[in-house]
Amino acid sequence: MSSTPAGSGSGGGRPTGRLARTWRCGARVHEDGRVVVATGEGRGASVDHGPFRFAFNDLFTFRAGRIARVDSYVVPLP
Repeated sequence: MSSTPAGSGSGGGRPTGRLARTWRCGARVHEDGRVVVATGEGRGASVDHGPFRFAFNDLFTFRAGRIARVDSYVVPLP
């Protein structure tokens, strides 16, 4: 398994409100065979509720050199 820092990750899920902007920071990418996991923390700003922070894990499963599945988990942070 290898670990590589990354500047950004992919998003997923359904938005719960209007976003003014969002960005990720401190992401790490781990690879093991057909599976790649991006994990880290991010920040954003909602038009309706202002700034927010979150932790994320994005799991990519590859088949025949292409992304076959994406699972994305996001947890709000205080």
